[in-house]
Amino acid sequence: MLIAEYDPNYGTKILADEHSIVRLGENVDKTRMITDEAYARLAATLRRYALIIQHFKVNRIEAVGTSALRDALNKDYIVAKLEREFGLRVDIISGEYEAKLTYRGAMFDFEVTDEATAVIDIGGGSTEIAFGSHSVYGWGRSFDVGAVRLTEQGITKNTLPDRQAMLAELFKNADDTGWAQPTRLVAVAGTPTTLAAMKNKLTEFDRANVHGEVLSLQEVEALLDEMLTISTDELITKYPAVPRGRADILPAGTVILLEAMKALKMDTVTVSANGLRYGILNAVLFPLH
Repeated sequence: MLIAEYDPNYGTKILADEHSIVRLGENVDKTRMITDEAYARLAATLRRYALIIQHFKVNRIEAVGTSALRDALNKDYIVAKLEREFGLRVDIISGEYEAKLTYRGAMFDFEVTDEATAVIDIGGGSTEIAFGSHSVYGWGRSFDVGAVRLTEQGITKNTLPDRQAMLAELFKNADDTGWAQPTRLVAVAGTPTTLAAMKNKLTEFDRANVHGEVLSLQEVEALLDEMLTISTDELITKYPAVPRGRADILPAGTVILLEAMKALKMDTVTVSANGLRYGILNAVLFPLH
C-alpha cells in the first residue's frame, strides 16, 4: 500500500509505503481457486491497512488485483467479498497493463536518461518485462511464471537445470518487436530488493540501502547457488534481512531474475524499491503520461 499527496507546486510527497506478504496466489496454479486461508491473510492485512488509511484521511483509493485474481476461477466471489467487507473496489488488471504500470513505477524517482531500459517485475504468479526509454513506456509482456508458482513446481539443485531451460525458452523472445536492445535493466519487487539486502549484509531491510543498488550476473548466480545449498532457517540466520515469508520462494525468484538477465543479454541489474504501486500512483496523477 502506498499513500501519497500531490501538490502542483511542490510535487509528490510519500506519506506511507507498506508491503505485506499475503500469498493470495498460494496453490492457484494447481487449483485455480483462492483458498479461505489465503483470503483470511489478505483480510487481516487490509484491516491493518484500513487503520493507516483512516489516520491519513485518504480521500481516494485505487486497488488492483494481478496474477492470482486473473487466474482464479472464484475471482468474482473474492472481489465481491472485498467490496462487501471493506468497501474496496478492486480492478483486476491485465498482465500487459501491469507491465506498463510497473515500468512507470520503477522509473518514478530515477534520474532521467534517454537510454533504452527494460524493467522486470517478479511477482508470485507472473513476471512482467517492459521496455522503454526511461520514463517513456514502449511495450511490455506478462509471463505466467512467478516466485510462488515456480516454488510450488519445485526448485532444488537437481531440478534447477530443467527450470532454467524452461525459463530460457520462455524468455528467449521477450522482446520480439525490434525495440532497442536495453542498455539498462531495472528490477522491482521482493526478489531483487532482498538480494540487494543480502549483498550488503543488512541486518534488517532498509530501503535506502537497496534502492539503486546494482547487482552483477555473477553476484546473482552466487547468491542462488548459496540458497540452494542451505536450509530456509540457515538462510534467515545468515541473512536476517530476508523476511521469513519470502525465504522459501526467494530461490525461485532468483532463478527467474537470472534467466531474464541472460535472455536480455544484461550483465548487471539495478534494483528499484518502487514498482506497481508507484505506477498506480503515477497513472492517477498523470493519466495521459
